[in-house]
Amino acid sequence: MHVAKIPNHGSSPTYLLRETYREEGMVKHRTLGNINSFGVEKIARIAQVLKGADLVPAQSAMTIHRSRPVT
Repeated sequence: MHVAKIPNHGSSPTYLLRETYREEGMVKHRTLGNINSFGVEKIARIAQVLKGADLVPAQSAMTIHRSRPVT
């Protein structure tokens, strides 16, 4: 899966969530959804996650900043 940026002549580009697969030896693309409504920042984060990046470093995700006693 990946994010494809499709240029539109004279207007802003379209961002599509796509899947790539092979059929009879040819590479083909299947569009899963149009993600323009998410905004450029969220689209960039989605692309990073699909490439394998972490949004939050694992060490900081496990840090407890505040805790309440269990009653």
